[in-house]
Amino acid sequence: MKHIQVLMISHTEKPCSTWAAFLCRRGWAVKVCRSCGEFLQQAAGKALNLVLMEESLAGELPAGTIKNHGKTAPVILFAKERTMANKDIARYLQGGFDDFIETDIDPRVLEAKLLVNLRWALPVSARAMEEVRSRSGRIKVNSAQRRVIVKKAGGFSEISSLTCTELNILALLVGSEGAVVERRFIVDNVWRGRVVNSENVDKHVEALRAKLACYGRNIETVYGAGYCYRED
Repeated sequence: MKHIQVLMISHTEKPCSTWAAFLCRRGWAVKVCRSCGEFLQQAAGKALNLVLMEESLAGELPAGTIKNHGKTAPVILFAKERTMANKDIARYLQGGFDDFIETDIDPRVLEAKLLVNLRWALPVSARAMEEVRSRSGRIKVNSAQRRVIVKKAGGFSEISSLTCTELNILALLVGSEGAVVERRFIVDNVWRGRVVNSENVDKHVEALRAKLACYGRNIETVYGAGYCYRED
């Protein structure tokens, strides 16, 4: 995700601070801007920008202006829940904005919407985001291709024995390298609505450690919380 950054522009702290914290834990690069000037400065960088903009700023920075400034991809407008009429939402979407959300949106749904918008606007970049790697580049997890590549003496090797569940857990941990990933967060994102207890998560992590061999030692148990992937 290093080639794509999420730019949020709002005069208020919430909900952008909450969204930013969640997305950063998921491996996104996020910058919250408090003014149009700060936003334009950030948007002028080399990275591709996916923009979340408060509705009150739509007049100051119309979608067309944003998309022509820097390497900007989709622009998503947001407003407080139940404060905008459907006709106004339709007007904004017809005026060039790519999506609309309300501030009470679940962060997981927000992330899904970001990925959907990227798939429409930037198919190549969206596919790239389906691969996560450690900061050192020693391990790469490609969710789309269901592949795990690790660095060994003399080159790279593929670990092909992982189940889909184990691979998805590994992608979460590597994508959040250095941060604690809570068991409940793993359940919500890997099992998606199914009832699974923490012991089930622990069993999958133990199996994952065994299959990763020396790389399994990088998955640390944080007692009472979850797991953390951390390379020496």
